[in-house]
Amino acid sequence: QGNLVALLSSILAERAQVSLPATRLEMQTFAGHQTRNFRAEKKLDVGAIAWSFPVPVGWSQEFPRKPAFENRVAPGLFPVVHGEHVFFNDDERIYALNWQSGLPAWSGAEQASPIIYPTVPGGSSRLPFRPVAGVPRFTMTIAEGRLYARMGTPVTSVAKDERLGLFSDLVCLDLDQGQGKLLWKISSSQLREQNFVWSFEGAPVISGDRLFVVLHRGFPEVQTNVACFSTETGELIWNQKVCLALRNLEEGVNYITHLLLTFAEGQLYLSTDMGAIASLDAHDGKINWLVTYAAEEGVSKRALSDHMQTGLVPCVYDRGILFAAPQDSTELMAFDADSGLLLWRREFPQQIRNLLGVTGSTLIASGNQLFGIDRTTGAVNWKVGSQDPEGFGYARGILAGEFVYWPLREEILVVESERGALRQRIALRALHGETGGNLIIAGQRLLVAQPRKVIAFGEYGRVPSDESADEGRVSVLLKK
Repeated sequence: QGNLVALLSSILAERAQVSLPATRLEMQTFAGHQTRNFRAEKKLDVGAIAWSFPVPVGWSQEFPRKPAFENRVAPGLFPVVHGEHVFFNDDERIYALNWQSGLPAWSGAEQASPIIYPTVPGGSSRLPFRPVAGVPRFTMTIAEGRLYARMGTPVTSVAKDERLGLFSDLVCLDLDQGQGKLLWKISSSQLREQNFVWSFEGAPVISGDRLFVVLHRGFPEVQTNVACFSTETGELIWNQKVCLALRNLEEGVNYITHLLLTFAEGQLYLSTDMGAIASLDAHDGKINWLVTYAAEEGVSKRALSDHMQTGLVPCVYDRGILFAAPQDSTELMAFDADSGLLLWRREFPQQIRNLLGVTGSTLIASGNQLFGIDRTTGAVNWKVGSQDPEGFGYARGILAGEFVYWPLREEILVVESERGALRQRIALRALHGETGGNLIIAGQRLLVAQPRKVIAFGEYGRVPSDESADEGRVSVLLKK
């Protein structure tokens, strides 16, 4: 009740008194933390390559690409860190390496297997019979010494006449006591309802003895649910319907999605990419609030399959504000996390493909360019980027100290998060013959997860880079 302007001002003023989120020590899920708001404690020194690990492409469907990029496979690996080990997965396997040496985890021997799941090698995945749209992405979550991974086919909406049984799994591995021993496994084939099978979306979020994950199915309607399972047994506790939608692709096409929940203050948040954003109570799944927006229609299979046009963007929670950049819209929105009240919204001329987190008063977002956005008003304070497609943002960056590390195709830009000043350019192609990828911090090492390789940079042996702004390729917009 009361004047809307006064109410919004009151909410923002109250939130501003809340302390900043503490810097995180380990990146244990996508985006580093279950709030999807991770910032490492300090700036990284990026030296010479310490090791590299080639990753076989486990799901080799060809997807459309922009002509500027010769690599057809999207950077879909998102490693997680626990202790001295780094873990990453594809649709079939979970790999575990010592992040300092690059050798298989729990063994100093190069001949040891880096694969901790499955323990017995199986056959390769069968490719779907019907066409596929979407971008395969692979995520995991670590909590209380256990690793939770979403495995199996990346297809979540199965074509009506698909011949193969395309199922997904949730697996739980014991890291602290069992060196990756399988504790339990849930197959989506067990979640059958009136002959229609659910698929798991992305990796779950964890709270105590409960696990929360998004479920999806394409028939009889396109439906998105949030389900809760026991972390001890894998038993289903509750299953809450969130939204229904009309199928935006023809029935004969398999569709890949990878929705991720955000968890904060006992609440679950979901950007459905289906015209709705929802908040649920983690205790019983009750919907606290749900807001809708105008979703884009008629998106092509090519656009849905191009990682340069669609990202993996769960909501970001920061001090009572929830930020959302749905992939079926070009709007960035901010809500009061408790009530769902819209605080601001801003239209962008390009798709926001990553929300990297909040540092101080600035929300960091990226697509083709990198943006610094005032968290309370939505105003764009600065922009870094190029109009040349070869200089577009390529993968997911990270926040470290007061800086943003933003990967392009051939280099990593280091930018001041509050002012947008370009401080360093780390030449990947020119100095190392490498490409960009999703960035991860392990200890004081920077890891780059390329489509087919994970590489680790040490702290030493740094080759001086050009730290000046190349006006031909990088433009900086700074608004006071």
